[in-house]
Amino acid sequence: MTKRSKNRRKTLVVNQELQKRIVLHVTLYPLLALFISALTVTVFSGRLAQEAAALRAELPSLGLFFASVVGFVIIFGLLLIRQALVFSNKVAGPTYRICKNLSEFREGNRDLRIRLREGDFNTEIATEINLLLDCFAEQDKKISALDVDAVQSPIKSQRSDEVTATK
Repeated sequence: MTKRSKNRRKTLVVNQELQKRIVLHVTLYPLLALFISALTVTVFSGRLAQEAAALRAELPSLGLFFASVVGFVIIFGLLLIRQALVFSNKVAGPTYRICKNLSEFREGNRDLRIRLREGDFNTEIATEINLLLDCFAEQDKKISALDVDAVQSPIKSQRSDEVTATK
């Protein structure tokens, strides 16, 4: 059995507005095509049933055929929506994580680095942001070193003046 990741998101919907847009864009045309196909099959099945009745022929398989088409449409539609939701989670989840981590960084957590789950989208962006955060950390170190030198320099010069004056 595979172990579940400790970094696994517990909810499927993490950013409702973004995920709605993604699911809508991913599923709209396939569901529309599926609906039109189902509607076409329904119309032609109805015509076929009327023709069979006019000819006094029995088509016992027509009902099963129609039921299987309806079942296929429902199952395929649900699977499509589920997959779109999972996909949206792999986009919205990292977006949520990146925004949250950047907010923490602005609040002063300079040691923070963005870590995404395996399989998430936007890992390239997270890598580039981490490189940028590393640059900021390096700049902070340089600034801190300059500040320490600036503070210590007048103290050293005062002490050397005091030593020279006492001689």
